[in-house]
Amino acid sequence: MHVRRRSSLISLKNRKDTQDSPGPHQRVKTTAPAGKETTVASLDLPQGKAGSYGDTKREEIEATHGDGSAKPRRSIVTYNTIMVQFDIDAPAAPRLDFAWDIARRYEASLIGFAAAEAFLLVPGDMDGGATGEAMRLQIEDIEDRLKTLKSEFETFTRDSNRASWRGMLGNPTRFLALNARAADLIVTGSDDEGARSRLRTIDPGELILSAGRPILFASKDHRPMTAENVLVAWKDTRECRRAVVDALPFLIAARHVLVATIAEDERTPARESVADVVRFLMKHGVKARSEVLDADKMDAAEALLTAATETGADLIVAGGYGHSRLREWAFGGVTRGLIEDSSTNRLLAN
Repeated sequence: MHVRRRSSLISLKNRKDTQDSPGPHQRVKTTAPAGKETTVASLDLPQGKAGSYGDTKREEIEATHGDGSAKPRRSIVTYNTIMVQFDIDAPAAPRLDFAWDIARRYEASLIGFAAAEAFLLVPGDMDGGATGEAMRLQIEDIEDRLKTLKSEFETFTRDSNRASWRGMLGNPTRFLALNARAADLIVTGSDDEGARSRLRTIDPGELILSAGRPILFASKDHRPMTAENVLVAWKDTRECRRAVVDALPFLIAARHVLVATIAEDERTPARESVADVVRFLMKHGVKARSEVLDADKMDAAEALLTAATETGADLIVAGGYGHSRLREWAFGGVTRGLIEDSSTNRLLAN
């Protein structure tokens, strides 16, 4: 069998390209299905200094059979690019510190994003001059706020060459969903002031259904997320399956993962469903167990949040279920409850 190493964007320094026994930071797993010898190898790369990305990159290893035919490459499940959204009327520091910690953990690029749109005013004068002046002042105010947020972002990330900024004049939800194409994960905050104008902050429900990316809603206090204990709020739907896959980088790194579901009618199908999810996760190296919860007099969202608190989980993973109705997003009770509760971090995907 032959082994060919391919380095990512920046090659590893001082590492010889040999087929000798693995070094102290390399793990190699060997299997031999159907009489063919196959090797899958991965590297545990040392971390860079705190506050920087270091000089190391991931290295991919591709294995081939004896006849020279190539095996599919085994890529590392990770977040390579994270986008953090800032509200135009809030300081950048709390959310930036939260997102930066995650980006540094996964050696990911970080994109800062902010957008806002001016109110459309009805002319109150004959020639509309006063209205035009009011619109101009609104736009100037938004542009000034964008400059301030950009300055905060660039000052915080000045020692990194993997941080960039995007500030835009326009609807924040629509433009964030559009720019989500550049990232693996979107980080935003809690919607504690839902009455605020959606011209200056995002609509969480619309973002979940339109971004095509997992959305991580940080807790209200933006405390650092360890994600050592994670709760997967399982329901056997497409959205929840998508959320589990999107959350794999967090789940693989976690020490304990609880896959919890609410007993609705019969418990047997629920047990079988979560058991399948646990088996799926274990094959990806996740330390997972399952539990069927009795909601009793609590609603489903409250039962899941209670289970998260009891298990010490600071991240809940769930599917975002909803449908469009007259251009407004209508969500089920669990999704709405998780969006509205800001006591912990929630990753939602659709």
